[in-house]
Amino acid sequence: MQKEITFKELIDSGYKEKTITEELQANLIARIQSKQSVFEGLWGYEDTVVPQLKKAILAGSSYQSFRTSRSGKNKNSPQHGGPTG
Repeated sequence: MQKEITFKELIDSGYKEKTITEELQANLIARIQSKQSVFEGLWGYEDTVVPQLKKAILAGSSYQSFRTSRSGKNKNSPQHGGPTG
């Protein structure tokens, strides 16, 4: 179990704050460089969704903006007469 530290101790240790996007990018790059599976357990999307997600994350796009840009294509969205909930 790790010892809890204060925020001041964290800053004094050299910790640099990162945004969620920066953290996602760093983790993705590390997994790609170490040749680890990037999205373990996501089967059937290796040639379609996975490359798009990698590009979006590396480009600095947030999940929210990716989700919003794709939402208009969802035939179940309320704007297309689909379910509302």
